[in-house]
Amino acid sequence: MRRFGRMEELSNLLTLLQSDGCDYLTGQNIAIDGGHHLAAPSTFADLSQLTASDWAEAKAVVRSRAEAEKAERAAGK
Repeated sequence: MRRFGRMEELSNLLTLLQSDGCDYLTGQNIAIDGGHHLAAPSTFADLSQLTASDWAEAKAVVRSRAEAEKAERAAGK
């Protein structure tokens, strides 16, 4: 989202947590960060920057390794 949260967005979570309909939720960490955590370097967010060529190369590598493992299993290794 690339912006700071607005107070009404943050207060919506607080309203939910204080409501009678939320009495079963306990001991949780709730990230209300506009998706920042999902876009952090430790996630798969960078995959959206791969080109069609990058994806084709990755697919070829995965397929090659799968075929090699399959051949090893067939040979009883």
